[in-house]
Order: sequence, then C-alpha cells, then structure tokens
Amino acid sequence: MSRFSQMATVVTAFAMALALAGCSGASQPSVTPPPATSTQPTDPDRELVDRKCSMCHSTDQVYSATYDVTGWTTVLDRMQKNGLVISSDERARVIEYLAGR
Repeated sequence: MSRFSQMATVVTAFAMALALAGCSGASQPSVTPPPATSTQPTDPDRELVDRKCSMCHSTDQVYSATYDVTGWTTVLDRMQKNGLVISSDERARVIEYLAGR
C-alpha cells in the first residue's frame, strides 16, 4: 500500500469515527429555552419613556442620566425642539417618572 493510500485510509477512518460519535446516543449539550414572558404587570410610565425616548436613541442613555425635575424638564424642552411629539400629560408623566427613579 502506498503512503498516500495509508494516509487516505487513516483520514477516512478518523472522519467516520467523528461522524459515528456525532450520531451516537451520547447526551448532547442541553439547550436552555428562552425565558417565559413575565406575567407581572408592567409600568405604564416606563413603557411611555421607552416608547418616546427610544425613537431617537437608546434607553440606556436615558436611564443612565441622573437629573432632577428641573433637569428632566430642560431635557424634554430640548427633545421637543428636536422633534419629539409628546402631549403635556405624557410629558409630565415622563418627567415625574425619570426624576423619581
């Protein structure tokens, strides 16, 4: 048998062994299913903040900011000048929610 034939035989045997190992009844790694959706009630003010603020930037940016009522009022003034569409009621809820965190 030539050296090439011997090498081809070894490679083929190795490939078959790998294939058989994959088809064996050995336990496969378990796959964790995605977490179930929460059945807890959600916070409508947080949902409002998420919906309004995420239109232009990430909510991480919003939630990492630490302003008081005056600071959030200034931020909302600037956002409205930049095109944020928000009712006066929604605006008050957003400011109160973010300042109270």
